[in-house]
Amino acid sequence: MRAFARSSFALALAFTVPIFSAFSVACDKKEEVKTDRSQTTSKTEAVPTDFVLNPFLPDDKQGKVAVQVRSDGGAPAIPTGAGAGSGAPTGEPPAETAEETKVTEPGAEPRAERKYTFTPGKAETRVAIIKDSISQGGQTQEQPPIKATLAVTVKDKTANGAHVEVKVTKLEIVATNEADKALAAQAGAALGAVVGLAGLVEVTTHGQKGEMQFAAPQGGKGAQLAQQIIPLLQQSIELLYLPLPTAPIGVGAKWESRSKQGGQGVDIKVVSSFTLKSWTAELGEVDATITKSAPKQAMPDPRAPPGSTMSVEGKATFAWTFRLDKPAQKVSGDDTTTTTVSVPAGLKGPGQSVVQVMKIKQTLESP
Repeated sequence: MRAFARSSFALALAFTVPIFSAFSVACDKKEEVKTDRSQTTSKTEAVPTDFVLNPFLPDDKQGKVAVQVRSDGGAPAIPTGAGAGSGAPTGEPPAETAEETKVTEPGAEPRAERKYTFTPGKAETRVAIIKDSISQGGQTQEQPPIKATLAVTVKDKTANGAHVEVKVTKLEIVATNEADKALAAQAGAALGAVVGLAGLVEVTTHGQKGEMQFAAPQGGKGAQLAQQIIPLLQQSIELLYLPLPTAPIGVGAKWESRSKQGGQGVDIKVVSSFTLKSWTAELGEVDATITKSAPKQAMPDPRAPPGSTMSVEGKATFAWTFRLDKPAQKVSGDDTTTTTVSVPAGLKGPGQSVVQVMKIKQTLESP
């Protein structure tokens, strides 16, 4: 399962893990690792400060994310039909075998194939809330929660599913203290500029996702911030429809998908395990555990000193309440990712290592 960045207002908007903000070694002396992500340094950097890794999302080099820009700066218009405009989805359904999905336990009788049905036209409202924190060097920084109100619309049906549009109708900071209130007031106008940002994706009847397309306003802070919001929109799209097996399943069923991702030059293995906890005439409940692992490998940034390495280990747990005729009714999850970056000793100083832990809490639900 492909699951899971930030603006000039210090918003940790979604699932992008900054390796660190200031990891530097002076030419004549060793400096301690700094943990304040808002600070920069003029010293020679052992590792680039702007290198980011999102261990859940593929990057655009994999052909999964396309961004379109409107020249008029207005609300984006995304093509919804097969071949409608440059870069539009082709109309062909995403392959069901894009990820290896295997039922490990079929569950109790009665068993049935669980498939989504799609009805074009009507918009469903969902509210996504994301809060993250980053710990490094014994210090922790927390960002205020970001709340996005989304309109989810089935645009048209395909041979094996549908094109689904997810549009931002409101974006705000959830103020929990006076500092957050000040930040919310400062960021309000900029956040409003990305209202209308939309993503389009092909979804199969078993919840597999195809190519994601996004439209963003052109120029100014709105365009810049839109690029930061896209990971949030990507994650929300992933959560709207959970991947279902093609084999018949009943309550207690377990299924698993395994995939490899090469986003941003890092080879990551992802294992997603699902359990159907309950099923009624309309609603189902599924718990999921997602692990990701990238063994020690070369730092995927040409500016890093030779011999620099990094590794990633992470685990996320999610709970879905869902229907087969609508987007997910409620999703909640916790994700912890540990990233380790090591720089060997060299002419500019001794070897150093940074361990960063990012924790994300997120919800998506019908208001």
